[in-house]
Amino acid sequence: MEKKGGDPEFYRKYIQAVSGVELDITDTEGLGLRLINWFSSEEGGLRWVNNTGKFLGVFIGVAIASQLVGIIVNQALSRLSNVSQLLRNFLVIVIKRGGILVAFLLALTALEVSLGPILALLGGVSFVLAFALQSNLGNLASGLMIMAYKPFDVGDEVKIGDLWCYVDSSFANVCGTLRTSTI
Repeated sequence: MEKKGGDPEFYRKYIQAVSGVELDITDTEGLGLRLINWFSSEEGGLRWVNNTGKFLGVFIGVAIASQLVGIIVNQALSRLSNVSQLLRNFLVIVIKRGGILVAFLLALTALEVSLGPILALLGGVSFVLAFALQSNLGNLASGLMIMAYKPFDVGDEVKIGDLWCYVDSSFANVCGTLRTSTI
């Protein structure tokens, strides 16, 4: 600015005021006073302690409630004779784990985090993943249809190709104990 004939004094004062922050670490009395003022201010520590308490309370409360709903659904579905054990276990797991996710999202609002951008991001990601994993999602839908229509259940003996096997687990192994006999 001096080369072009201007007066840079105003800008020098501004730069010095903005960047000239001096911190005296030997002034413990002043530092303590600043910390106490921050802790008791509206934007300070008491607010964050309160929000953290709300976060933990909401998360724990909703997580416990989802676990209880999962147990209630499990007991209600076990009394119905036409619901397969595979479908019942699947629904209970979805309710319990989905409840944990909902608990976390609800608890984030206690920390004053806006859920709008997070949900928009999740929507975009799920849209992309749905196209990328079309065949896998088709297989998932087929598995859900098998659980809903209940052609076999845990403990049943099924024939896959030339192998006979027993269904012994909900999700990990469809064919647990293999018996190599042919019909």
